[in-house]
Amino acid sequence: MFTTATFAFALSLSADAFAVSLAKGAQFPHLPVRRSLLIAAGFAVLEALTPLVGWLIGSGLGPWLVEVDHWLAFAILAVLGIRMIWQAAGTTGDAGPAAMVAPSLAALAAAAFGSSVDGFAVGMTFALMTERIVPMLLAVVAVTFAMAWVGLRLGHVAGSRLGAVVQALGGLGLIAIGTKILLEHLVIG
Repeated sequence: MFTTATFAFALSLSADAFAVSLAKGAQFPHLPVRRSLLIAAGFAVLEALTPLVGWLIGSGLGPWLVEVDHWLAFAILAVLGIRMIWQAAGTTGDAGPAAMVAPSLAALAAAAFGSSVDGFAVGMTFALMTERIVPMLLAVVAVTFAMAWVGLRLGHVAGSRLGAVVQALGGLGLIAIGTKILLEHLVIG
């Protein structure tokens, strides 16, 4: 049911959520476990909704894009991967003052949405590759939940600098997946 590519997509998509969670965990070191679980669930739901919307749009456009789908998938994933690496390079590692015990709901919603926008483009790409979206969404929910929760809990120990490394690795993963798709279509035809 779950392929290596599906897991790789989920892992790459959740890298942003993990990086944000590490930063939030560093910023709010006394975050209660229950609040961490709720925040991780919020990240997981948003991270799954954006690829679903992208997949729905991409499924409708798929028949018109069949001749260039591999190029489109490569371009989208490469741009997203480069963007993730660029953002990771700009991370300062400064967690800032921990004046509050927990982040506000608005701040969390903005961070979760910001970390899940890439999923929209990945969902469109996935629509070009397969009709099976459910395994991808389940993998995204599970992996994002786990990574966000672990990121929040480790954040106060590891700090936000480790989040930048994970985000850059996620970007490299997206570029690698896009390259694999392109090479498979060009070589296999």
